[in-house]
Amino acid sequence: MLPEWVHSMNSLYRKRTPFLFILDFNLEESLILPIDQINPQDILFHFPCLSNAPKERNFRSGIQISAHPLNYDDFLEKFLAVQKEILAGNTYLLNLTFETPIDLNLSLEEVFYLSHAKYKLFFKDNYVLFSPESFVKITDGKISTYPMKGTLEKKDNYSCQTLINDPKEEAEHATITDLLR
Repeated sequence: MLPEWVHSMNSLYRKRTPFLFILDFNLEESLILPIDQINPQDILFHFPCLSNAPKERNFRSGIQISAHPLNYDDFLEKFLAVQKEILAGNTYLLNLTFETPIDLNLSLEEVFYLSHAKYKLFFKDNYVLFSPESFVKITDGKISTYPMKGTLEKKDNYSCQTLINDPKEEAEHATITDLLR
């Protein structure tokens, strides 16, 4: 049996009604809203072809941020556990991430407006997100993927050939291409 949010999205799609959907990581909470019902006091969004965010905003200067990352010993323990699973053949692609609390002298709405990203969302002072990535596009019934992979640091002597010839970058590209195919 499909969750209610799937039925809501399918219904809006069948009516050709543009909508915004927000799903949590565990697919336990959802918000599905027709675009014309979004209150910009609660939700701001900016996508390449559609936005409800005013263009001009004035904010304070002097951004101050400090991060509180996971301590090294805890990181190392988790990293070694991941390495063990990779060597055992239980996975070949894994994204090891951790929550990193930050102190910031900006509101989430200010972060939304100050970020330079292709896709941005501000949700009721609960969170803000932004991404440069058009992960999937559907055009004329054809599904295309555009994942961003790679973590090569850009240096003064950086070139396209540097990226193309890097074994780690090549392996990441091959892995994500295989998964998306």
